[in-house]
Amino acid sequence: MSIIEKPHFEAEDVPTSAELNLTYDLVSARTVGSENTQAGWASRDHVTDLAANQVFNFADETTVTTVYDRINFTTITGGLGDTKLDLNYQPETNEVLRVHASGLVTALEIESDFATGSDRGRHNYYAFRILLTYDDGGAPVQEAIATAGYSFTDRYRDTTYTPNPGQSMSLQYQTFQFSGLYSYTGAPATRTYQKIELQVAIFYGRVLGSPTVLNSVGIQRNQLQAIRPRR
Repeated sequence: MSIIEKPHFEAEDVPTSAELNLTYDLVSARTVGSENTQAGWASRDHVTDLAANQVFNFADETTVTTVYDRINFTTITGGLGDTKLDLNYQPETNEVLRVHASGLVTALEIESDFATGSDRGRHNYYAFRILLTYDDGGAPVQEAIATAGYSFTDRYRDTTYTPNPGQSMSLQYQTFQFSGLYSYTGAPATRTYQKIELQVAIFYGRVLGSPTVLNSVGIQRNQLQAIRPRR
């Protein structure tokens, strides 16, 4: 990329005609090359092509809070229904899918944030994942392509002191956000991406059908994005 000079004048300077015409003369005499002569020269104004082939977006901007208390991963819902994106395309070989999720954690219900033995640390933990459903011409296959975990309280998971519920500080009314990349390395035109879903699981949560109330988390303003970059 060519460098075009621009003269600098101080107060009370009297520029010559050559100095005034310098920028024009340089522009008319030079061409823009493909090389970069200075770091940081490019801005978004230099990019004329869209950076993405396709952009998928789900945004629940309502204030409807849904409470989740299941130990198994459950698709997050809200004022606009399931947080999912229908993709329905076939990736090319070595094509990368970028995904991102975010939302607001509202009120937490905490029956326990500490356990011993094999469950040590699990009571204080809940997790999100982005689940991809695809098929290679047969039955649908599901795969988690991005995950993130959060704590109910501010206590370190190896603490041996066990307070009563409510004695630790609840980490509620905070945002969550995470992203991930998924690369397809198979043959072209053989795999179909069907959809992605945003899900949550409570590790000290109830099993389906159980009336026992354990830990739970409220979620609203959940969002999900998928970007298919341009190759």
